[in-house]
Amino acid sequence: MLAIGITGWPAVCQQVKQVYEILHNDKPVGQMMVIKSGNDQDFTIKQIFNANIDLFIKQVVIQGQEEAHFEKGRLKHSSIFRKVNEKVKVNKQTKETNGKYFSFDGTTWHPIKASDIRFHLLSILFYEPTDNQKVYSDNLEAEAKVSEITSHVYQIPLSNGSFNTYTFRAGICKEIKLNSKYASLTLKLL
Repeated sequence: MLAIGITGWPAVCQQVKQVYEILHNDKPVGQMMVIKSGNDQDFTIKQIFNANIDLFIKQVVIQGQEEAHFEKGRLKHSSIFRKVNEKVKVNKQTKETNGKYFSFDGTTWHPIKASDIRFHLLSILFYEPTDNQKVYSDNLEAEAKVSEITSHVYQIPLSNGSFNTYTFRAGICKEIKLNSKYASLTLKLL
């Protein structure tokens, strides 16, 4: 997209949309849409996630939203919101103020141990990471280490033994595997 500013000079604005199909036991159960707008240094990534999963005798409906906003390549604000069967499970925010990061857990703001966040969990959907790179997770309120397990396949540990695996082809995230104690899901780029 090309926009003409007040000065008459063109300003480059990009918007990239990726849609992933969510699979459980190889059956479609939902969709995730991710939109990145801006340029390489100043951008926002928004994610919307909906899944309806049959787990044994229980139906589980998961709805979620995440957002990360970067200025000059640095995380300024991010958030995560997730409901399971209409009950809020996660509602957290992170913000940078005067060079320090703070996390909001629904009741209070508290400092976190991170000084210069340049890679967020949502970033991995648009930028292939490197081995041993750190990625910030709002849910963890911390940075996690990215491990390259095979060529162009990366794993990120999460809480309670859960982990995500990301597979890239030609620099694009083609598949994500979410592995938790409750269920395993596969997300494939459409």
